[in-house]
Amino acid sequence: MNFETVVKKIDENQEVFEDAFLFTDISDEEIALSEKILGFEIIQDYKKFLKKYGHGGFFFEFLGFGKNGKALFADETLKFRKSGLPDKFMVFENCDEYVRCINSETGEVVSWSQHDKDGAVHEFDSFCECFLDAVENAIDNFDE
Repeated sequence: MNFETVVKKIDENQEVFEDAFLFTDISDEEIALSEKILGFEIIQDYKKFLKKYGHGGFFFEFLGFGKNGKALFADETLKFRKSGLPDKFMVFENCDEYVRCINSETGEVVSWSQHDKDGAVHEFDSFCECFLDAVENAIDNFDE
């Protein structure tokens, strides 16, 4: 599973994703500043998401950079660290009752809630697996 597989699936389903993403022009410097704020290097596949799509989704909303240039994923991560989110996690989706995060040490995707006594719950082995799952779910639900 790689990032290009997800891009191909999105490209093949333009009617689903035509207005799904906020295509912002993100520089390497802006990503590097976000990494400095977070205290770790962002995984390559998420950097690719940021550079290609910027922010958004359809039936999902992956955090990226807003129109104002703010790194929304970094802001959310810092906010949830105040509630106990481990420093190795980066929030990329806020699902209200929990957040979906990338483990900066392993690259796996976990869900985390400040109300969950079990801590982080493994969801996917990689961001690309999670991204493909979200894209396929959007395609499946587009006509319903």
